[in-house]
Amino acid sequence: MESILSGSFLGNKSKENNVLSQVVAVGLDSGHPRSLSEPIKISFSHKKHQQGDMQPLCVFWKFDGQVGSWSPEGCDIFSFDDNFTVCNCSHLSSFAVLMRMSEPKKFEDPTLSVISHILITTSLVCLTLAIVTFLFCRSIQKATKAIHLHLSLCLFVAHLLFLLGISRHSMKVLCSVIAGLLHYFYLACFVWMCLEGVQLFLLVRNLRVVKYSTRQGIRRRYLVMLGYGVPAVIVAVAAGTFSNGYGTEKLCWLSHDREFHWSFLGPVFFIIVVNIVLFISILWILRSKLGDLNTDVSKVKDKRMLTFKAASHCFIMGCTWILGFFQKVIVFEYLFVIVNALQGPFIFLMHCVLNHQVRAEYKQWLSVVLHRKKDMSESSVSTVGMKTLMTPATSDTAQ
Repeated sequence: MESILSGSFLGNKSKENNVLSQVVAVGLDSGHPRSLSEPIKISFSHKKHQQGDMQPLCVFWKFDGQVGSWSPEGCDIFSFDDNFTVCNCSHLSSFAVLMRMSEPKKFEDPTLSVISHILITTSLVCLTLAIVTFLFCRSIQKATKAIHLHLSLCLFVAHLLFLLGISRHSMKVLCSVIAGLLHYFYLACFVWMCLEGVQLFLLVRNLRVVKYSTRQGIRRRYLVMLGYGVPAVIVAVAAGTFSNGYGTEKLCWLSHDREFHWSFLGPVFFIIVVNIVLFISILWILRSKLGDLNTDVSKVKDKRMLTFKAASHCFIMGCTWILGFFQKVIVFEYLFVIVNALQGPFIFLMHCVLNHQVRAEYKQWLSVVLHRKKDMSESSVSTVGMKTLMTPATSDTAQ
């Protein structure tokens, strides 16, 4: 998790590029770039000595209407040293070698990787329990149940895809599919987190309305349309704009080419900001409205529990994902991985374990299971007893 949900996931990629060689134009009479059945090799001599922290990049000048820019599409480095670079290119155009700043090699912390996988596995178990609860527990109100259920489902699928598929970069087509699915399901998670925040805000705002129920919130059909429709539109537009943006050399995630990763970062950053504003508003409303409660013991306990649940929604609403933008500091990287991998356990804890109605149903389920086991045990004992009684009688008859 620390790899995809750090620099490559929430980071920004900016490099300083300088032309390292002469520009070489190779083409036919048409003057337009032309694809080749086999790549050609072009050798470039460097105009200046290559620095140790720089690396060459084979590019061509790509026209886009009235303007153009350097692009590495169709060109790869065949070999290079301090004085020469040989490029393999599959088309004809105007070529050059750029010198770009090398990315510092990121130290892969094995401890963080182990923590990440353990916590995500724990999160999957808790999400499974939460999904079963939301599906079969009748005491949870329908509107909130829908949001909790779909958020849990999306998180479960996204985390499972991450564990099983994020490193399968050797198979390009499969990697692109996994990257697209991760893009969709993580976006869906954030949209459902936003809907969770909106629904909680409506609930808290109407604390004094005696006849208020969650049915007065967002209707279920609109929730489903927003929760799955918005990420579908974003992914469809992104894929239609730059289909090669899914999958990289190291991870099955979004490429930084053409700033494609902002098709995820943009919506995520917007939703995080919205949820932080909603969360602060919820705490402010609770502070003002709960201050009017009577100070008897039961009311104080309810007030403390409600405040604790509201504070815990900071994790459920995804506000803590803001830490992903500050992972250059190792402390924030650890905090980001630990806190966000615990989102599943928080959902199970807050919406299932700490809900007294759900706990009552858990007890009913447990009593039914124990009662059935007891009946089966008594039935097996009586059956064995009958066989024991019948055996001597049978032998006496035979004599």
